[in-house]
Amino acid sequence: MENKYKGYCQICGFTFRKVKDGKNSFEMFNWNDKRVVKHKKSFVTTADSLCLCRNCNANIKWGSFEPIFIDKINNIEDFQNKQSNQIIEILHNIIDNGTANVFKEHLDFNDMYALEIKLNNTSKNIYFVHEHLIQFIAYLQLEKE
Repeated sequence: MENKYKGYCQICGFTFRKVKDGKNSFEMFNWNDKRVVKHKKSFVTTADSLCLCRNCNANIKWGSFEPIFIDKINNIEDFQNKQSNQIIEILHNIIDNGTANVFKEHLDFNDMYALEIKLNNTSKNIYFVHEHLIQFIAYLQLEKE
C-alpha cells in the first residue's frame, strides 16, 4: 500500500516523514472494519485497505463517515457480474485540476480516480490508482454476494 501512494493519505494527501527512518508516515485503514461493512470477512488484502493519515483514519473510524459511492453501487444492476471497467465508468470521478497538488506531484496523476464520501458532513473523495480501484471493486463485488 505504501508503494502505491508513497505514504500520502488517499483522502487529504497529507503525510509527514518519520524521524527514525525518513519514510512517510501513514496508517492502514481496513475497509473490512465492522463499522463500514455488514459482514466482516476473515481475511485482509491490499484491495480492502486504504493508506490514510492519522486524522482521516480517526475521522473514518470514530467520526461521521458516509461512503456516498456505496449508494451508486446499490443502484448498479447486476453489480456482481459486471466487468470492473464498466463499474469504474459508473462510479468514479476522474480527478481534475481541483485535486490536491500532492497527488499531481508525487503520484501518477493520469492513473487516479476518486470515489465520493462524506467525512464529518463534508464532501470529500477517496483517491485510488487504477490498479487499486480495480482490486477494490472486486472486493466490493465479493461483499455484495
